[in-house]
Amino acid sequence: MKSMILNLIFGITLSVGLTACGLHPTSDDTNQNTRKEESDRQKLRETFGQIQGWYEGNLTTTTRTQVPTRIALFYVEIPNGKNSEGETKYLPVLKARYLRDDKPEDAQVLEARYVAESGDLTLSSRTDANGRPEAGAEYIYINGKLLNGRFFAEVKNLVGAMGTLDLTLMSRDVNSPTGGEREDRYARLRERMRELEGTFIGIVEETAENRAHQVELRFTVTEVQSGNDFVPTLIGWFKRTDDISKTVRMTVRYSTDTQPARLVLDSQSPTENFNFNGTFENGIISGTIQFPRFTSRLVTEKKRP
Repeated sequence: MKSMILNLIFGITLSVGLTACGLHPTSDDTNQNTRKEESDRQKLRETFGQIQGWYEGNLTTTTRTQVPTRIALFYVEIPNGKNSEGETKYLPVLKARYLRDDKPEDAQVLEARYVAESGDLTLSSRTDANGRPEAGAEYIYINGKLLNGRFFAEVKNLVGAMGTLDLTLMSRDVNSPTGGEREDRYARLRERMRELEGTFIGIVEETAENRAHQVELRFTVTEVQSGNDFVPTLIGWFKRTDDISKTVRMTVRYSTDTQPARLVLDSQSPTENFNFNGTFENGIISGTIQFPRFTSRLVTEKKRP
C-alpha cells in the first residue's frame, strides 16, 4: 500500500513538472519563431519586389474611349502584433497608387492582393469600418493578371463595369512620374536613405566581463503610411550573431544635414535595451552604443554582397 502511494505521488509530481515545463517556450522555440518570422517577411518582400514599379497604358472604357492610366505597385510594412519578447512585429503589405490622366483629382491608394503562382492581382479602394469608400473617393475594383511585366484587368465601380486596363511595366522606381514638390522631396529622401541600406558587421566589447560579441546592424528602406500619404522610412534591426534571440527592431534617426551624417538608433525591445549615437561616412558606421550594464565603442563596415 505504501509503495502504491509513493508511486502515485511520484506520478503526479512528474506530470505536474512536465506540464509546467510545457507552459514556457524554450530559447530554441524563441529562436525558431524569430527565424520563421524573418523568413516569412523576407519571402513577401522578395515577391512584392519582383512586381514593384510603375505600370503605364490605357483604360479602355465601356464607350471605347482610351484614357491614359498609371498604377504604381509598392509595399509598406505595417504593425502585426507582438512577438514573445513583446516587440512589435511587422508585415509587408502590397499597395497600389492609381491615377487617371482625365481625373487627376481622383488619384488614390488602393489595397492589393497578389498571387505569385497565378499572377492574379486584385486592387480595391480602401473602405471604412462599414465597408463604405473613404470620404471623397470613388470606389474602384480592379481584377486581372500580371504576367511578364504586363497587367490586363477589368475595372469596376459601384455602378458596374468601367472598362479594361492594359498596362506595361515602365519603371522599377515607385516615385510618381508626374513629379511634384512632395514626390521630389520624397525621392531625394529615399535616395539618401538607400546609402545606408544593407548589413553592417562590427564588434561590441564588454570590458568588465572581458568578452566581445559580433553584431549586425541591418537597414532597409520601406514606405510607412502617414494619414493618406506614404513616407520613405528607414527600418533597422540589431542582431548578435552568437545569439539570434537577441535580434531586435530599432528606430532609426538619420540626418544628412551634417558632415558626416548623424545616426541615432534606439532598440524597441524591453529585454535588450540599448541606444547608439554616432555617424555614417564612406560605408562605415561608428559611434557609442550604450546598454544598461555597459557602454562600448562600435565601429561597423558594410557587408559585401
